[in-house]
Amino acid sequence: MFQEYLVSTFYVHQQSFLNQKKYTHNNIRELFQFLLNDSVLSLYVFPTTIIKKEDNTNAKVSDLQPGDMIRCVIRFHGISQISNKYGTKLRLQHSIPSMWSII
Repeated sequence: MFQEYLVSTFYVHQQSFLNQKKYTHNNIRELFQFLLNDSVLSLYVFPTTIIKKEDNTNAKVSDLQPGDMIRCVIRFHGISQISNKYGTKLRLQHSIPSMWSII
């Protein structure tokens, strides 16, 4: 729902945001590199990020194993426009200020 809100906002304001007038909703949706794709959440996390564990100890995010469950705070900063020879992509800029391991 949040992703569709962003697509609709960019569609309405595409002249000022993207200097375009001709994009459809689908064109704009294809520009976005979303964090949530189907049921997979892709976050960019520094490998030195500290995870608070339930036993009040700390670990690095690089210590996580596949299948480990976490809870985190995601802070959105804005949307970056990345242009290269293949076209333009839009990406949500974010950070992870807190992360907890769930056993």
